[in-house]
Amino acid sequence: MGDARQKSPISWDKSTPGARDRAVATLASRQLRLITSSQLQRTGVSRNAIHNAARRGRLHRIHHGVYVTHPPPFSRNQRWLAAVLACGSEAALSHEPAAMLQGFLDAGSLIPHVTVSGGRGRSRSGIVVHRGAVDPRDYRRVDSIPCTSADRVLIDLAPTRDEAELERLLVAAESLGLVKRGRLTALVEERRGHPGIARLASILALEPALARSDLEALFIPIWHLAGVP
Repeated sequence: MGDARQKSPISWDKSTPGARDRAVATLASRQLRLITSSQLQRTGVSRNAIHNAARRGRLHRIHHGVYVTHPPPFSRNQRWLAAVLACGSEAALSHEPAAMLQGFLDAGSLIPHVTVSGGRGRSRSGIVVHRGAVDPRDYRRVDSIPCTSADRVLIDLAPTRDEAELERLLVAAESLGLVKRGRLTALVEERRGHPGIARLASILALEPALARSDLEALFIPIWHLAGVP
């Protein structure tokens, strides 16, 4: 059986042409069924029509100016993408959520962490906003969600992780083919002297290791301490 929630297209008002409804549906389908008020207005939907659609339950607000086209519950990835959309066009999911999204961290904070390049993003309730430049080379898109690369995630998590935790993250990310050693090395060099970077640099000096399982990744730091190859 299909999802009954998908059978009720949004109808903005009696005079709205079907082409507008299709444009809105197409845009939302590319964003995990999320859409912003700015995007709606660019398709010709008025603020009053957006308000009425939300009041009638045809749109469901998840953040200020960000809506979902179906009722709750919302998925983890929808909540993360909604947080990114709420923070503007130069925002990207980062830190633990970005590591979880890309698959090299199994469990961590579900609270969305969003880095806004250029520092122009506003604080948002329920979102941890980090302000700082993100190089275009360090952007990725996973399941329609803009996020920082594994290389940048390792840099961002370095201040709060000990050496063994950082090594497990690096091994897991490299095992998935997500790390570019040259780029990560360059990021480390740019941030020499910053908290945690010396720990990450010492791990990068080791021979690269690929893990075949989560258990193997867990034990690699222990093997290194014991001098076992």
